[in-house]
Amino acid sequence: MISFRERDVWLAVKLTLEATSAFDNVYLAEGESNHKPEDVRSVEIQPHDGTQHDEWDDTVSPLQVETRLQLVFFASDPDALTRDALCERLFNIAQDALNGQSLGGLTLPGLTRFISWRWGPIEPPNRRLTALLKFAYLTDTWAGFDTTE
Repeated sequence: MISFRERDVWLAVKLTLEATSAFDNVYLAEGESNHKPEDVRSVEIQPHDGTQHDEWDDTVSPLQVETRLQLVFFASDPDALTRDALCERLFNIAQDALNGQSLGGLTLPGLTRFISWRWGPIEPPNRRLTALLKFAYLTDTWAGFDTTE
């Protein structure tokens, strides 16, 4: 198996979304919101949470690690209907680009998909939709994590 860090998957998500050309900006979370006032169509990728489990009764078998990323889609337009339609369209573009994919050749395609979403408050002229993207990968062993600098 390939040894990697989850941030490698975050970068693969960013590059995949940038390749759609649907977004003015695709951000990796850096603490505060990265959306800029001039953004009309953007998304921010934020780490959310993860779990790990195994199907075996020994400590040398692989662990399956499942992680969720939070993606915050952002649309800006003075017209409420146009703004909401744009935000939903951005989310649908991301679903088409990411669902069922091996992100960066690192994750299990059958376990890569958006699992939930919620609309943010209406803040004219802006609208946000926050969605959770789940992905999974296997480690070589229970101690098969990348610890290099």
